[in-house]
Amino acid sequence: MKKLVSIIVFLAMAQSIQAQNLGVFVGVNMMDNYPFQKSNEHYYTHFSSKVGYSIGLEFDDIKIATIPIKLTGKIVKYNGNISHENSGLGGSYNFDVSQENYCLSMGLHLLKNKSSSPFQFSLGIEYSLLLSEKFNGSTSLWTTSTVTEYETIDENSFDLNMKNKFAIIGTIGYKKEIMTGWYIEPQFSVLAGITKELQLFDPVRTLKFLMEIGISKKI
Repeated sequence: MKKLVSIIVFLAMAQSIQAQNLGVFVGVNMMDNYPFQKSNEHYYTHFSSKVGYSIGLEFDDIKIATIPIKLTGKIVKYNGNISHENSGLGGSYNFDVSQENYCLSMGLHLLKNKSSSPFQFSLGIEYSLLLSEKFNGSTSLWTTSTVTEYETIDENSFDLNMKNKFAIIGTIGYKKEIMTGWYIEPQFSVLAGITKELQLFDPVRTLKFLMEIGISKKI
């Protein structure tokens, strides 16, 4: 119920926003481990991404005082595998799942160049709310005093992903007018997680890459 309310609130806010440019974007995404994350051969968590997708709205040139900002809202699907290992001389725990989840993402871009420029750049923060998750896989546990124990797991076993996440987002793009007041905009975004991705293990952060193309209109 809370997730449905969040979507309704977002749509209601979208109708009330006064922006100079309104765009609709679709895209594909990939996810990877944060490059500076600590790991070793005995303890690691690894993301192996599959292609996901997104669809959303972009409100550009919203004025706060005299400062133009950009707001974005997207429904995003992420796909991939997660592997985790914790091993030592006394035993080993292994975790391996395939997952897909849906998120409602809302971005606030406070640093940006002029929307009239063909080359676009913006930097901001993005909040992501987990709407649903599905996963299935297995865990295995062995110690020097026991045989290996296997367990099949899925989304009914426990919650895997964090419900609320934040990331720094940077976007570059190109804006081409195709008719008076209408533009086509390919763009590429990188999201660096600043909160942990998973509930189960030590803080795990990710990099997410999003390639989008959109149609926008000057209003």
